[in-house]
Amino acid sequence: MISGEYFGWSYGWAQAGTLGFLLTSLFVAVMYTAFIFSFTELTTSIPHAGGPFAYARRAFGPVGGFIAGFATLCEFVFAPLNHCLGYWCLS
Repeated sequence: MISGEYFGWSYGWAQAGTLGFLLTSLFVAVMYTAFIFSFTELTTSIPHAGGPFAYARRAFGPVGGFIAGFATLCEFVFAPLNHCLGYWCLS
């Protein structure tokens, strides 16, 4: 489901069936809601620009902040590439 509608929904539904897919979707919705509430708490307690970098720097120091920032950068660079390769491989 992370890859998007075209890569995840159809396969998940076919493998899990309607009830299994519904239960999984509800579980993911609960986990995402918990993530949103915790992220909102972080943004109000650490009001600095930088997202995960700012939060990790506050919690783990400069090295932890660098690792979190670099991981975020890698995600933003390689996620679109992953989607393009997935589309290319499936077509």
